[in-house]
Order: sequence, then structure tokens, then C-alpha cells
Amino acid sequence: MALSVNYTECRGTECHHFQSCRKVRNVKSIVLSFLLLAGATLAPAAENTSLAGQWKLHSSIAGYESDFECTFTQNNQDFAGTCKSTQATVTVNGKLEDNKVTFQYKTTYEGQELTVAHSGTLESPDKIAGTVDVQPMGVSGDFTASRAK
Repeated sequence: MALSVNYTECRGTECHHFQSCRKVRNVKSIVLSFLLLAGATLAPAAENTSLAGQWKLHSSIAGYESDFECTFTQNNQDFAGTCKSTQATVTVNGKLEDNKVTFQYKTTYEGQELTVAHSGTLESPDKIAGTVDVQPMGVSGDFTASRAK
């Protein structure tokens, strides 16, 4: 299989050398298709992954560490549940789309209502990692969640 076709076209006394772009475009599309398929097989199959069950959530926000034990149920892309720490129990609502996981909960700190929003990637069926944003305080951090064993 040739990657390109070279040919010469002459008109009268003038000759021009050409390389077929059509063949090159076809090869590019084949390579692109291969790369997309290879990437699809490497990414977790989120449509078959359920977040239902027990999870351990660890967050590090502005130098403060927190740990929760969470229980989730899932209905299609939506999931919900509760997360418990030694200080509070919060109600969580979220979404799993492709391998992107987003969820949030509301809590209070010194009388102020806060929304704690998580945005991460499903790295495997048992691990999520990403960032946390706390509003209206405007602080952020990182989180990891792993399926409890």
C-alpha cells in the first residue's frame, strides 16, 4: 500500500510533478481512526461503570484535609447519596458522563452556607481524582475517591 502517488503531467513543453493528496488524506484518516479507536479502548467504559456502592473520599482544600465515607446509588448518569465524616453527614448529587464525574454538596461553615463542588475523572472503575471548589469562599483543592473494599 503506497502512502502517496507521484506523477508527472505534461502539457505541451511544460511538465509538472505532482503528489496525490487524495491518497495522503486517506492514509491520514486511517491513522486518525486508528488513534481514536485505540484511545477509546484505553479509556474506562463509563457507560458500563456504576458508582453505586461504598466509597472513601479524601479532600485537601486550602491546607485542610478531610475524609468521608460515602454511599452512592446510581440511575443512568445521575448518582446521589450521603457522605459521612466525623463532623457531618452531607447529601451528595452528581453526574457521570463518559469518564467525567461531577458532584456537589451543601454544608455550613461558621454560619455561612457553602457549596462544595467536585469535578474529576474516572481513572478506573474504582478510582476518581480531580479538583474541589468551595463557593462562595473561592478556595479550591484536590480530591481522590476510591471504592471501599
